[in-house]
This record gives sequence, structure tokens and C-alpha cells, in this order.
Amino acid sequence: MPKDIKLEDIYTAIDDSLLVADLKGKIIQANPAASEFIGFKKSELIGKYAFSFIDKKISKTERKELISRAIENKFLKNIKCRVIKKDGEIVPISANISLYIKNGLPKAFVGIVRDESLSKKAEAKFKETELFYENIIKNTRQLIYDYNLTSGEIKWSGVVKPLTGYTIEEFNKFGIEGWENSIHPDDRKNAVLLLEKAKEEHKSYDTDYRFRNKSNEYRHFHDRGFFIEDEDGK
Repeated sequence: MPKDIKLEDIYTAIDDSLLVADLKGKIIQANPAASEFIGFKKSELIGKYAFSFIDKKISKTERKELISRAIENKFLKNIKCRVIKKDGEIVPISANISLYIKNGLPKAFVGIVRDESLSKKAEAKFKETELFYENIIKNTRQLIYDYNLTSGEIKWSGVVKPLTGYTIEEFNKFGIEGWENSIHPDDRKNAVLLLEKAKEEHKSYDTDYRFRNKSNEYRHFHDRGFFIEDEDGK
């Protein structure tokens, strides 16, 4: 490690909460992220037992077992529990605990703590948004598709069976060729040309055509879409 870089500089820069505790679980060091997360100043954290922040009461026997396991394994990964912040909020966390060894002897525990509530909130928000759009699709009787230009695959969602007669599994096997072949012969050329033009000019695709369902009957579809560029601008 370069002489001008101190260990304290490193753990101060870490975004995750970092706690150092002695072999009894008493906190002897904490980085700014830990103080910000738990709500206590560093001076308030020092000297407290790490177990005291867990919302579930842990007996002395359980504490000893956990400490013994950490010493024996030298590393405990992805420990899940809930902690109580200074303001009383209870949040789920995951922690990785490593044993710090010096001169062949265990000296302390180093724990990296991550707030699991952030990912859970993001996941819940995603599911809420997904459900919102699913309801819109169902109530407005729409088909949604994702066309992969490289593979030619098309993934469909929405009211597939009521509009096409196919199950979602059957319809997802169509691909771009299956889509083209299902368009009425009188409408096919124009629909394909407009799609290619929209792709080349990076513009929206908007057209009407007749589409053949599983019963070999044609239904009138209004198709609108747009292209999304990848990281390479393609």
C-alpha cells in the first residue's frame, strides 16, 4: 500500500457501513457510512455492542456461538437480520464478517453492513409499476412486444390469446418471419417496408394491417412501436 494512503482513508471512502468490533462484539471503530446509516455519531457507536442494535433479543449463549463460529470459519457471509436505528426505524440488513488476525492470533471482527431495505423498496416499486402496466394492457386489450433485431426473436405480452388465438408460448415462437407471414398478403409489403424504414431512420413505427389468427381469420391491427439503441448506438 502506498505510504501516502492510510487504512483509515480507505474505510472512510467506503459507501457501505463498516464496523470493527473486538472479540466480544464491542464496537471499536466505525466509518462515516455506518454512523449515517444507524443514526448514531461515531463517538456514540464506540463502546456499544454490535448485538445491541439487532431488533431480536439474542441470548449470551447465542452471542458466544456466533462469535465462536466467526472465529472458527474466519469469515461469515450474507448474515441476514434487522437492526434498530437511532430514530426507532427497523430495517433489514445483510452483513459479511471477517476475522482480523495479527501475528497468528485473532484480534477483531471487521463487518461490512448493507441496507437491504433499499433494494427491497426498488423491487417493490418495480413490481408495482409492472402490475400497473399489466392492468393497463389487459383493460385496453393491447399486445406488447419486444423485437430483438439481432436474433429476430419477438417476445409478446398482454392479451395474446383473445386477440390471436395462440397461447403466449405458441406466439413467442413466431419471430419476425412468423409475424411477417401472418400479415395479410395485401398489407405485408407495406408493413415490412415501414418497419425497415423506421429502423434505418431511428423513427417510430406506425401502421395498420390485417393479421391472421390461429383460426385463419384476419383481424385489423394498429401497430405502433419504437427502436431503442444499445450502448454502441445500434
